[in-house]
Amino acid sequence: MKKYINLILFAGVLALLCTACKKEKNLEPTEPQSFYQLPQGNQAYDDVFVKFHQDYGTYFLYRFSDNDFRWNGTSRLLYMAKNAEEEQIMTAYNFIKQAFLDDYTAEKLRQLLPYKILLSSGIHQLTVNASKPTGYDTLATNIGMYTGINHVTFGYTNATLSAMTAAQKLEVQANLHKSFFSYALSREKITVPAAFTALFNATGNSATAYKSLGFLEFQRSYTVNMDFTAYIYNALRYNERQFSALYLTAAFDGSGLVAKKYALVKQYLQAEWNIDTEIIANRGL
Repeated sequence: MKKYINLILFAGVLALLCTACKKEKNLEPTEPQSFYQLPQGNQAYDDVFVKFHQDYGTYFLYRFSDNDFRWNGTSRLLYMAKNAEEEQIMTAYNFIKQAFLDDYTAEKLRQLLPYKILLSSGIHQLTVNASKPTGYDTLATNIGMYTGINHVTFGYTNATLSAMTAAQKLEVQANLHKSFFSYALSREKITVPAAFTALFNATGNSATAYKSLGFLEFQRSYTVNMDFTAYIYNALRYNERQFSALYLTAAFDGSGLVAKKYALVKQYLQAEWNIDTEIIANRGL
C-alpha cells in the first residue's frame, strides 16, 4: 500500500513539473521599462525627440535630475550638470545633428548611442568641501562633455555655442565623436581594433616618456580605450597637415608609433564607419 501511495505522489509531482515547464515555454518577453515621459514639453523640438526615441531607443532629455547625471552604478560622480537653457535647445540639437548624427547610418548610430543624451547648460567638477552645506565646491569651468554609465551629456546647450569661433566648434565636434565612441567602448558595444591594441604598451609611461610610447597626451593610468579615443579626437579635430605638424615631427614621434596608430585609426574610421576624417576636420560649422 505504501509503495502504491509513493507511486501516486511521484506521478503527481511529475505532472506538476511538466505543467510548469510547459507554462514557462509560453512566457512572452515584456517591453523594457521606460523611466522617462516624452514629450517633456510642447515645443517643436519635443516632436523631434519623441521621433528620435522611437527610431533609436535613446532619450534626448533637457530636464533631468541630479541622479540622472551623477549616478554611476555604485557611486555618484564628482561632477554636476545643469539643465538646458531651453531657448537654446534647438540650436544645440541642430549642432549635434550636423556635427555627429548625420555622419552615421541608423545601424551604426545604434552601436554608438547611449540610453540617454542629456542636454545641459554646463557640466562642472565638484571638489570636496565639508564646510559647505552641499559638501562640495563647484568649479566654474564648464568641461563641455561627459560620458557616464548610461548617458552622454552635452554641456553647451547655452548661448555660448552660437558665439564660438570656427576652431572652437571643431573642438566640440571632435569631442562629440570621441564621447560617443568612449561610451560604446565602455559598454563593449564595440572594441578597439586588434592591430591598434597590439601597438599599445603603457609600461614605463611617464610625463617624459609618453611620446615614445605613441601616446598623444600624458595620463598617469592610461588604457587602450583612452589611447584609441584620443586618436579619434585628434584625427577628427585636425586635418592631416595640422596633425603632422603637431604630432608627426621627429621631436614628438621619434619611435614612429604615432604615425602607425594615426594611420590605423584613419583606416578604421573609413572602413568600419565610412568616416572620412579630412571632411570632418575641414568642415565649416
